[in-house]
Amino acid sequence: MFDLPIFQTLLALILVFALLSLVVSSLMEIWNYYRKSRGKLLREAIRLLLRDPLNKQYGELVNDHFLIRNLSRNPGKNPPPYISSNLFAEALIDVIAQQARHTTVRLQLPKAGDHERELPVHLEDKMPPPDPKVMERFQAGLDSMQPSPLRDAFFSMLDKSGKDSGALKSRIEAWYNDYMESVSGWYKSRQMRKSMFFGFAVAILLNVDSIYLFRVFSMDATLRGALVATAEKMADAYQVLADSTRMETDKLQEMVLQVQGDAIKTDSLFSRLHLQDSVAQRALLRSDSLLGVVYGLNIPIGWIEDRAPLSWRWDSAQTKRPAANTNTLLGYMEARNARFSIWYILGVCISGFALGLGAPFWFDLLVKLVNLRMAGKKPSVETISSKN
Repeated sequence: MFDLPIFQTLLALILVFALLSLVVSSLMEIWNYYRKSRGKLLREAIRLLLRDPLNKQYGELVNDHFLIRNLSRNPGKNPPPYISSNLFAEALIDVIAQQARHTTVRLQLPKAGDHERELPVHLEDKMPPPDPKVMERFQAGLDSMQPSPLRDAFFSMLDKSGKDSGALKSRIEAWYNDYMESVSGWYKSRQMRKSMFFGFAVAILLNVDSIYLFRVFSMDATLRGALVATAEKMADAYQVLADSTRMETDKLQEMVLQVQGDAIKTDSLFSRLHLQDSVAQRALLRSDSLLGVVYGLNIPIGWIEDRAPLSWRWDSAQTKRPAANTNTLLGYMEARNARFSIWYILGVCISGFALGLGAPFWFDLLVKLVNLRMAGKKPSVETISSKN
């Protein structure tokens, strides 16, 4: 069953989706880098975590803390995309402990509808009483706060830690890490919408027609066999990578390039972009290398003059052309390239949706199907003889 052409065709199509989904990931990485998506979300998440209408804007104070603010190359404009739990705990304890030094905090609120503008914090200092102990200053800072749920939570952490600085820091780190799990879910939800947009963009820019690919793979046994062999190699490498390290998109991209060796040089639409930033440039080079892998496998995508839709001619000679025999590969390609078909639009839409699902989804599915195929293979005569 799993050696039938229909199953192999499906496996080859999933391989195409997996590879092109990595291209989508590279383009999203460039977009997120220039839009500072991770840093903006993290900054907003810390604001929400420490939101306390009855007291100071502790989220702003932590975000603007020297230890946090200087993680970025351009403080104030580029918020850091990552803050460790250790650094967050250090900054939060310091902000609470230093409250006795400040009499007032004046905030300039943003305009209505402005969600990304920073809130400048102006502090007026006063001389603190001599107190060298951090925990005593931390408790004094809590005592100076107005009663609120956030203040009660800090007092609870302080009491449960036995007023030990290390134990208090560990509790704050655990609280922050649990909260970051939810933030990761928010980020993935936002990324899913972007992934769909870039999936459709790649499907259109690269002329990826899923229905056409399925028909070509089903009729071309040589191409189908080569893609199935590549799919098996990719699945093996993916399983080794998944067992040895945390799965991330950049590791997936490196795995694909290692399996396929040197990718051919492409002249894609992406290669014509010139990005100045080194991070974005590396992501762009990876996307071109991945496209080199796709083109090296002879997958029929891209805009070619004698292939639909560029091959369509809107004249009477073409519309009166007799229908070709679509039961053969050449006949099907001739008929498809001759005149407009709604199946092309549907095929591109299917591709856009599929690419938007993300590379991990398609690689996981690829591994499952390859394992089913390998488990369903009958042992050869030589294997049986050797066992006997």
